[in-house]
Amino acid sequence: MANNPVMIAEYSSVLDAELARSRLEASGIESWVMKDDAGGMQPQLQITQGVKLFVDEKDIDEALKVLDWEDVFEDDESDEEGDEEV
Repeated sequence: MANNPVMIAEYSSVLDAELARSRLEASGIESWVMKDDAGGMQPQLQITQGVKLFVDEKDIDEALKVLDWEDVFEDDESDEEGDEEV
């Protein structure tokens, strides 16, 4: 585990948090998901308590770049626009 873990994002479901963690892992950034949902017995607590994503302090900038979803959607839109012209 990191020496200085820092929360970089909060999600309303474990699925969303794990998806983000997977993106970070694929980019070589170690991260952790923390949640308090009574051991999975009360998943509704994820909505009110949130599911938190942590990275080491030294990885904050790179992790935020990886999780910049707007870049992904902009690339998809430009691909679609190119397809329409053909």
